[in-house]
Amino acid sequence: MEPWVIVVIALGTLGVLSLIPAAIKWHAERTIAWFNLRRLELDRPIDQYTRLLLDENGLTGVEVKVCGFWKSLFVGNIYAYRHHTVWLSSWTARRPTKTNLAVACRLVALAKDCEAGGHGAALVSANRFVEPLPFLLVPLTVIGMVIDLTSRQSLGAAFFALTGIGFALALASWIFAFVTYGANKRALADGQYLILASGLLTPEEEKKMKSLFASWRSLYFFRALLTTFEILWLAFRLIAGLVTISSQRR
Repeated sequence: MEPWVIVVIALGTLGVLSLIPAAIKWHAERTIAWFNLRRLELDRPIDQYTRLLLDENGLTGVEVKVCGFWKSLFVGNIYAYRHHTVWLSSWTARRPTKTNLAVACRLVALAKDCEAGGHGAALVSANRFVEPLPFLLVPLTVIGMVIDLTSRQSLGAAFFALTGIGFALALASWIFAFVTYGANKRALADGQYLILASGLLTPEEEKKMKSLFASWRSLYFFRALLTTFEILWLAFRLIAGLVTISSQRR
């Protein structure tokens, strides 16, 4: 069997397999979006409830701040562990929905873990920068090829060096995705406990909130799993490119 046929079969199989976690991830996102439209009858904004939950858990030294428009757009809802501050996007802080209250509880859980000496908040914050790294593989590979070809060499040092760096970054992102999943899973479990223990919800709302947190856990897991498929996809695409170049030179 020709090498290019094997690569095409591998790419096709990988594409079909990736549809399963992609579909589950899509369903989880739709569930979260649905809950985000369901308002809660609360007597104060989400940022004030965040302050209340922090105080009830002994985190009086942690601040709560609301992001401006641009920070809401690019930073969003995070716990800034170095500054001991919960940042809420403006639309999260002002809209009393089930999803936004769950977001606040998750951030309080991350703050509680961090103040107790855990590293969950640091991992979650760092993952925002590590997650896109697999997409650098193809540009780095192309740059290496251009450098080698413009210096009138066959695929050589620059190609293999930059491709190796790209795969190392992609592998780091893959490992980090599963490490961060563990931190997010713990934060979601603690956040769910906080929100159920707060007494803010009716029994029916508590049941729906459990469904929301379950969807969130699925989303984080299958997002990490899709990172694996993305790395394999990029690797096979690279192999396909090398097979094409090799066949053209014959």
